[in-house]
Amino acid sequence: MLMVNRQVHPLENTMCSEKIMEALAQLKFQEHQLIHLLFVEGCSLDEIVLQLGVSKSCLEKRRERTLVNLNKSRQSKTC
Repeated sequence: MLMVNRQVHPLENTMCSEKIMEALAQLKFQEHQLIHLLFVEGCSLDEIVLQLGVSKSCLEKRRERTLVNLNKSRQSKTC
C-alpha cells in the first residue's frame, strides 16, 4: 500500500494486516518460506539458493509466481 501524505487510521492498518495475513496463509509452504526469507530475513536470491539447494532460475520463477498470486489476492481483498 503506497501512502503519500495520508494518515492511516489504526483500525484500517489492523484490517490491512489481517488481509495480508490471510493472503500469506493461502500460500504453499515453499512460497511462504521464500517470502519469509526475502522480506523478513532480507536474504538475497543467491543466499536462498544456497539455503534451499534449488536453482536461481527456479527461485526467480517461484518469486514471480508468488508475488503475482499475492497481488491478485490483495486486489480481491482491497485494504
